[in-house]
Amino acid sequence: MADDVIILKTSGVPLFSKCYGGKTCKMHPDHALQSGFLAALYSFSKESFGQQGIQSVLFQNLKLNFKVDEENELIFVFANPIEESSKKITKQLNDTHRIFLEKYSNKINSLAFDTSIFSEFDQDLLELNIVPRKSVGDVKLHKHPFWEKLAKKLKTK
Repeated sequence: MADDVIILKTSGVPLFSKCYGGKTCKMHPDHALQSGFLAALYSFSKESFGQQGIQSVLFQNLKLNFKVDEENELIFVFANPIEESSKKITKQLNDTHRIFLEKYSNKINSLAFDTSIFSEFDQDLLELNIVPRKSVGDVKLHKHPFWEKLAKKLKTK
């Protein structure tokens, strides 16, 4: 099961980010700050190695697993313990991707920096048995004013 679930735009804008209290969650609780890094990691892997994108990154005690949807400009990332089955994670990422698009495909590109529209997705992850319990580290992405400031600057240009 995923300890953390992060969904972001390929540009780095975070859409959904929650910690579910597993082994890896306490290692990196501020997911909103990591979204830029994850998007850069995706871009770097694609540009540098000419691949379709990134699948996973192994650290000493955790594994980041990616599902990239270039058509919708989305990146789905799970943080899992290193021993978690890759086959199981791939299925869970595919299920997460499918359900997220079914529910939010009409909203992901019209986002006005209000991530609360994705708050119900937490329940879908529970029902799919992708996460073990309700989130314990709900990161309030809209409290990070950086994205709002960036949006205001872009609107004034």
